[in-house]
Amino acid sequence: MKIQFLGTGVMGGSRKNTSFVINDSILVDIGSGVLNQLRVTGLDVEPISTLVVTHSHCDHFSELSFFLHRRKIKAVTSGILNNLVIVGYKGMCEDIIKLEKVFFGDKIEPTDLFKNVNFVELGHDEIYSNENVKITAFAVSHGDVSSGYIFDINGKTLGYSGDADLCDNLVNKIPCANNWIIEATRVERIPNWHLGLIDVEAFATRSPNKTFYVVHRSDYEPKSTNKNVLFPNDLDVVQI
Repeated sequence: MKIQFLGTGVMGGSRKNTSFVINDSILVDIGSGVLNQLRVTGLDVEPISTLVVTHSHCDHFSELSFFLHRRKIKAVTSGILNNLVIVGYKGMCEDIIKLEKVFFGDKIEPTDLFKNVNFVELGHDEIYSNENVKITAFAVSHGDVSSGYIFDINGKTLGYSGDADLCDNLVNKIPCANNWIIEATRVERIPNWHLGLIDVEAFATRSPNKTFYVVHRSDYEPKSTNKNVLFPNDLDVVQI
């Protein structure tokens, strides 16, 4: 499984908003700056067959509408409109329509933009799968509605916490993936909102055979005494 980090930071930080691509075709989270990062990698929108969204906060969601518009514009040029699956939390579709109306006005007809798009809303422990990936959602504690995910591709497993405070649903899912992309906005936890690096280090101590890639980082010094806690930078590529 190939993972390319498009961004590893937070709003207002020195790095791009957290987002990553799996096997050049599964895009996870789409906050501001993600489309440009996709183009930097040479992917753009065409290779993306699955788009996964954790929650509707702007640093994870705001360029979804622009992605759909760029997809449509590129299709006019090429004559090809590939199928796209958008996987997300319960209520995602309504939020996408609201976002579209905010950006482009009530006269925009969303159904035209949604051609060849399949929307999949997942609740806790619900699963979406196709020939390329199995995705299991789980609820996390962060605002109103937010999801983490387990990706299973050819027996390789990757967990993504999304934005999450320490909660039972996340703790119980740690054994389900051998590798984790996990947020730690600061060194200390932000109660009700974000994990801290100290939480990730605790996970790594309890699960010494797992690797934790720390993202959604503010500009603290990225270091850990645990060799399984790693700090990727924007555009880094790893193979698991």
